[in-house]
Amino acid sequence: MSKRDEHDVADALLAKAVGDEAGLRALLDNHDVPDHVVGFLAQQAIEKALKAVLIACDVPFERKHDIDYLCSLVEEAGFDLTPELSAAVALTPWAVEFRYADPFDAPPLDRPKALETVIAVRDWATQMIEVEKSATLESELEPIASSEAEPPMSDH
Repeated sequence: MSKRDEHDVADALLAKAVGDEAGLRALLDNHDVPDHVVGFLAQQAIEKALKAVLIACDVPFERKHDIDYLCSLVEEAGFDLTPELSAAVALTPWAVEFRYADPFDAPPLDRPKALETVIAVRDWATQMIEVEKSATLESELEPIASSEAEPPMSDH
């Protein structure tokens, strides 16, 4: 896949993360909607944002719902883990474990904190993808700029 294609896929996945965030926002204060639904949307928004960064940076990953695993790949790719990324790990169980658990086994979800974490991770992911796009563009333009800087060769 070309870098441009990777960036398109990353942008599409980040758009899906934004969609999950919109669902989270819509349900945040509706306590008729159980925590396992709201927690799932928060977890999915973060998972998709992290995967978008990994795709943009051409970092392969396994298909699993584990934010800790994705954060370790992000760190291995050379990114610093922000406090928000570290906090996002706590949302991993909302992907599967708490969705299927006995309702009394899952702890209550701190909904405002979940949204705050989603926003911070989305903002970080957006910034990292833009940095990657800029670096790719610079590397694509570098050969053009260097060829323009070379003086023309003479036949003499």
